[in-house]
Amino acid sequence: PSDWYQHDITINKRRQYVVDVFGRTDDERVVCVRIVGFKPYFYSLKPITDDAMTSKQVFKHDVMAGFADLKSKRVWKVECDTLNAFHEAIRAAKDTRGQQLYESSLPPFMRMFHERHLSPASPIRVSYTQELDIPTDKDTEEPKYHVEAYYEAEVQNVESAPGDTIPQLVASYDLEMYSASGLFPQASKDPIIQIGISYRWTDDLLTPVARTVYVNGTVDPSDEPETTFVSCVNESEMLLKFAKDIKTNNPDIMCGYNTFGFDDAYIEDRCKRLGILSEMELARCPTVGKEDGRFITRFAESKKFELASGKYDLRFLVLRGRLGLDLLLNMRREHSLDSFKLDNVASVFLRDKVVSYKDGRVYTNSTRGLRNGNYVKFDLVGHTTDPYREGHKFVVSDVQSKSFRIDGAPDLFYDLSDKQLKSLEWTFTKDDVEPAELFRLHRGSSADRARIAKYCIQDCDLVLTLMAKLDTLVNARGMADVCKVPMEYVLRRGQGIKIFSAVVYYAAQR
Repeated sequence: PSDWYQHDITINKRRQYVVDVFGRTDDERVVCVRIVGFKPYFYSLKPITDDAMTSKQVFKHDVMAGFADLKSKRVWKVECDTLNAFHEAIRAAKDTRGQQLYESSLPPFMRMFHERHLSPASPIRVSYTQELDIPTDKDTEEPKYHVEAYYEAEVQNVESAPGDTIPQLVASYDLEMYSASGLFPQASKDPIIQIGISYRWTDDLLTPVARTVYVNGTVDPSDEPETTFVSCVNESEMLLKFAKDIKTNNPDIMCGYNTFGFDDAYIEDRCKRLGILSEMELARCPTVGKEDGRFITRFAESKKFELASGKYDLRFLVLRGRLGLDLLLNMRREHSLDSFKLDNVASVFLRDKVVSYKDGRVYTNSTRGLRNGNYVKFDLVGHTTDPYREGHKFVVSDVQSKSFRIDGAPDLFYDLSDKQLKSLEWTFTKDDVEPAELFRLHRGSSADRARIAKYCIQDCDLVLTLMAKLDTLVNARGMADVCKVPMEYVLRRGQGIKIFSAVVYYAAQR
């Protein structure tokens, strides 16, 4: 599954709680399964009655609220027909009745994970489904869900399938902006000039499937056969082609570097400025929110995020049906580095020891993450790290599993002693383009803009390579399955909800 979405719908003129799970089948089809038949519930010390809920008395161990020597306690299980009734009941019980509630802060769909012993980030199996027509918009009659098939299943027919492996499609995207003043770009006046997007499958995050850069202006063709540079008349056309690309390839996961801190907000602001926000469909289904008392389709949402390294204001795209991931946020949570610039992160994690050097070929323990055309530099690593030849960048070619060739440097390492050669390491580096140079290139020829595009797609690939090297998705999936929460909660939420869900689940197994 790439996303779980709990909400209320009307079935036979009656509101009902459902959970939509988006994902991919073993034959690579994108589907949505609507799970019905589960009723949200919580526990209270006294009965609560209403038309939209029922209460029944049950025995339950005291839920770690004070000390009761783990004795059974008679409480009331309050079941609700809808998600709205669930929240209203909790609010009313706390505000007006002073009720003692138990486990009321656990989202209902997580309760469903617990009861059905589902691993939310691993494949699930549905024993019986009913295929339905994909829901359409009443006005336009266009499909509201961008999926290939749409099913309905009773909750008792859903079970975990931990032994199955289903690859998911990952899209990494990156923006390049132009500033006429030469200062840091501002969305209110500075346009997006290029958008790069690279696709890879989760079972092979080192091999690109497709690589495209959309360019505002003319551009020369790419010199790499698997990469396409697409010329666009203006910024609006470029953004809409990017959205169409996402809709066509339909990735399960969308990721980038500092996308939650900058790129996503910039996309929304530029789309508002250009008047095309309503045409930018990046999610698999619309998410409706409320603003000024009216219902609107949300494109992005804001959130404050607190880590040990500081507090961050995030603004990210609402990608209902997909998983959104910002690798920078994950790096700040998991690692302590001097600098979190993408180039520095790559140099720290994409490196290995130089075993030997002969006839222009570098032999090493592993070249995982390196591709032909990448750049490397060499470091002498001891008590300190000394860049070789002041950090000069070398182009890599003919990459093998344990070796690669450095072209145009026949005298490489001749000036190093045997002792220094033993401490030599290669490290990945980017072919950086300085902001002032980037702005100048954009104003230049189609060949100049092709150089920017090559730099842009390089960043997209680098994010995916780092995710493969660090097992970002594997680790997030493991944490999600253990804590019984969706992967989105692992990547974008704090520790509290994960711990609470795990405690409720494992305590219930006693």
